[in-house]
Amino acid sequence: MNYKLKKIRFFRSKIRELNIYIFGINSTISFMKRTLFQGMLLFAFTFTTHAQKLEVYEKPVWVKTTPIDLNNKREIPIGEGFRYLLFENQVNLKDKQVFYRYSMQVLSADGIAENSDLVIEYDPTFQKLEVHEVNIYRDGKRINKLNPSDFKIIQKETSADRNIYDGALSALLHLTDVQKNDIIDYSYTLKGFNPVFGDQFSGFFYHKLGIKVEKFNYRIVVPHNQKIQFQAVRHEYKPEISSQNGIDIYHWNHDGLQAVSFDTNVPYWSVLYPMTSYSTFPDWKSVVDWALPLYRYSESEVNAIKSQLKGSKDNIARITEIIRFVQDDIRYLGLESGMSSYRPNSPQKVFNQKYGDCKDKSLLLVSLLRSEGIEAFPVLVNTQWKSNVEVFPANAIAFDHCVVTFNWKGEDLYVDPTISNQGGNLMNIYFPDYRKGLVIKPNNTSLTSFPEVPKSVQKVDEFIVVKDFEGNASLEIRTEYRGKRADELRSSFINSTVEEISKSYLDFYAGIYPGIKAAGPIEYLDADRNISNVITTLETYEIENFWQKSEEDENQLYAEVYPLELNSRISFPKTASREMEYFLGEPEVFSISTKIVMPESWPVQSYQKRIDAGGFVYENEVNGEGNIINISHKYELLKASIPGSDVPKLIEQKNLMANELSFFLTYNPNSSGSVNFLAVFSFTLLLFLSFVLGLRIFKQYNPEPQARSLYDSIGGWLILPSITVIIIPIAVIVNLVTGEYFNNSVWVGAEAYGTSLQVYCVVSFVFLTILFAYSILTLIFFFKLRTAAPQMVIILLVVNFVSLLLDEYVVNQYFHELGVESSSRDIGRSVIGLFIWIPYFVKSNRVKSTFTKTYSENKYNLIPMENGVKEEENNSEKPYLE
Repeated sequence: MNYKLKKIRFFRSKIRELNIYIFGINSTISFMKRTLFQGMLLFAFTFTTHAQKLEVYEKPVWVKTTPIDLNNKREIPIGEGFRYLLFENQVNLKDKQVFYRYSMQVLSADGIAENSDLVIEYDPTFQKLEVHEVNIYRDGKRINKLNPSDFKIIQKETSADRNIYDGALSALLHLTDVQKNDIIDYSYTLKGFNPVFGDQFSGFFYHKLGIKVEKFNYRIVVPHNQKIQFQAVRHEYKPEISSQNGIDIYHWNHDGLQAVSFDTNVPYWSVLYPMTSYSTFPDWKSVVDWALPLYRYSESEVNAIKSQLKGSKDNIARITEIIRFVQDDIRYLGLESGMSSYRPNSPQKVFNQKYGDCKDKSLLLVSLLRSEGIEAFPVLVNTQWKSNVEVFPANAIAFDHCVVTFNWKGEDLYVDPTISNQGGNLMNIYFPDYRKGLVIKPNNTSLTSFPEVPKSVQKVDEFIVVKDFEGNASLEIRTEYRGKRADELRSSFINSTVEEISKSYLDFYAGIYPGIKAAGPIEYLDADRNISNVITTLETYEIENFWQKSEEDENQLYAEVYPLELNSRISFPKTASREMEYFLGEPEVFSISTKIVMPESWPVQSYQKRIDAGGFVYENEVNGEGNIINISHKYELLKASIPGSDVPKLIEQKNLMANELSFFLTYNPNSSGSVNFLAVFSFTLLLFLSFVLGLRIFKQYNPEPQARSLYDSIGGWLILPSITVIIIPIAVIVNLVTGEYFNNSVWVGAEAYGTSLQVYCVVSFVFLTILFAYSILTLIFFFKLRTAAPQMVIILLVVNFVSLLLDEYVVNQYFHELGVESSSRDIGRSVIGLFIWIPYFVKSNRVKSTFTKTYSENKYNLIPMENGVKEEENNSEKPYLE
């Protein structure tokens, strides 16, 4: 029986909590709904428990209890709040009764607080509680504390946080007037075994606890010659065997003053206290034979369910959809009182009510798979002990969970129907590392070992663009999740809003970049959930304070690039003093690659490092070329735990790994890059060629005047475009200089990035140089009032608009990751200019009457007259404008 003292339940409940936290085998229900539902159950049950009264009985005659020494003056070590004097448990298989007696001496205020509330749990559906004694011994004198009316019968539902309601009651007694050094002694009997087991029975006795026990006393009374299996786990205590009056008695009586303590972070499956496991099941086949009738169902009910399930006709897709239906649409909820704790509800009932516990969901899935012609069976597992379940004799209480196995094309596959929001097809659905289980299949005689669980994978690609040395940078993070990591992330996005997740991620990265701000919400892609189970997220951030001032050198700036998420995976112990196994976590592969684009060429020494710590392998690589820096970290956790003797090496290698994580950039603002003489030469050559071509255009491009010359200078609305004509060559030359086209690091960086960026830079440089020359020529034409000026201005405006449009397209299409500032505002202003000034230069009489002069080396200077033209002498000494 599992009804132990509160202290014992504490040890096991902590293990169960750890198990639930790691595997998450129960689906999530919101806190408010769970609390409301639990409250309704408790409220409803109040009417049934309020009227119950406890009855007092004498000890059963078959019980042989052990006296305690009430006068022993014990020397209790400091810090021991209480001590068990007697820990007693006696089982009568013939009469189906279990007797309990506990005696403890309270030694401090904390010990009094922890033991003054007596709690006795029982299942009223098949058990009857009989209390025998509740005494306090003070200075050797007995004080009777047993008053049935003082007991309160409550329904605690200690597993409600896991959506399990077992209907168990608790008889609660608050002891009064408990004083230091008092001995609390109480005993009771639970009559009745769970009828689901029939004539079979299983259980276990602890022989040591996490606290000191002066005396353990255990007895098992069985009919003569009844076979019973015993298995000693981590101890050598053997029972005394005697026979009398047609019964056999197995008796253990020993001290337990050597309390068991566990190192921190011990693998939960290895947290086994010294115990004796006993069972009347002769072998695992008998357990299977016991369980098979519990998992029977009506095929006609299943056919009715199947007809209501719509889905794909493709076989593999159909099977996947059935699994998803049971996992996601049948919520996890267990009402497990009495026989229901082991007997599943019918598939029809579970389907109709849309909820069930692990065995309910497993039987529903098994029945649906069989209806599709798939061989499927329930499988009992122990999520806590895993493969250690095999150290116990065959018994029915060795398991705490139920899953499903099915055969697909000759291969046995496994699925946990209680895990919601899973992905993957039949061949790659994540199945927790339960290690061993008992398949409820006819003629099965042994436990089954499960295949090794593939490692979950998380791949992170960071792209950092350092825009300048004033503190600005952009960060783009693309993360790919596979396997269990994908399932966990999918649950997060289903149960949380994008805003909540975005904020939590932002807070996380603020640990390394205090000035970080989100540039947009997280993008989430889960397109092939039922195929490869790969989820991709994209995060974008702006970092305002990327560069920091060095405390050691005020003239130096620095920035740190650090894999914060990787660091959270290596929180291993700081001390090497250890004997027990150390739990590392579930095996996984985590990699993070960071690409940094610097504003200028950046020298980086290539570097590689590999660390093999036995439990994990870490690889680090750094390289760079031009203004590109690449940093990669790969961390592979090879095993879930390591022996305690390997911990010193683990700590040593972890410290070496920690030293590899940081990457620092340093910069001195007083330094500058070298000049690219090829760019200077090219600029000069292009200007010279442009001058030659421009001179030819200047002389030969002379459209006919469109009107009589009425103005000899720029005036009216022409003043506004004249400002534009003046600003354009200035803006172009500023763009050439500030774009650092003459800086050698820019060209080296472009070469390192690739041919595409090289072509872009060359084309931009040539275009800007020609545009500068053309804008100067247009400026001259404009202020010389040449007839070609309007056409040249229109061409300049159109070329400027088209160049902005092409630049915006190319950058967004091919160089988006470089973080180049958008030209959208300039494009908008350019469009407005085109709509205003092109019609003006085409239609305006002012324009036609202003730009009327042409070029000629031998030409008469025509002076407009009111009634004609005055002809002057020909001057052929030098050209002049008319």
